[in-house]
Amino acid sequence: METFTQDTKGPSSSCPRCVEANKDIGHIIFFCPFSQGAWRTSDFNYSPRSEGFPGFFKWWTSLGKLGLKNNFKEGLQLMSLLCWDTWNARNQWVFQGKSDVHIETWNLVEALFESFSIVRIAGIAAVVRNNSGNIIAGIAKIIKTGSVCCAEVEALCMGIDYAGNKGFAKIIYETNIQSLACRLNL
Repeated sequence: METFTQDTKGPSSSCPRCVEANKDIGHIIFFCPFSQGAWRTSDFNYSPRSEGFPGFFKWWTSLGKLGLKNNFKEGLQLMSLLCWDTWNARNQWVFQGKSDVHIETWNLVEALFESFSIVRIAGIAAVVRNNSGNIIAGIAKIIKTGSVCCAEVEALCMGIDYAGNKGFAKIIYETNIQSLACRLNL
């Protein structure tokens, strides 16, 4: 049984949100009244029952096999986001006192899914300059990407590959995305 008894502000084994049952992962994600509301509000209109529940790991494994067999990748992605956000909503309630309603949980899941699902077409480019700053070569291509930052990383990788293939020894990489530059120490 997947039990989480040391993660709250006391040794109690009851759910801190509804003060019922054991606070195992099945209860937190499915059987707590808050979680039940989130699942019923979802597009799945699912009402899990604790009777006969095989445990989260077995449930998820069987769902994964079913999903792969029937090719419903989007449904699995939505379910994984709903499990995560139900857990997250519970942690925000327990540790930060933030309360929300189950409809907000499902709305956030849909928004996250939508943002991850959008594929954008972008044009990326890399230029090569000599030590005087003059452009001596360039490369460009059209890509599918999920974000501007991902497109910038793709352009950076393309520039690195180009410079390496041309045998350039002294290379300076530049980007206009500060967070990317900081991560890469550019």
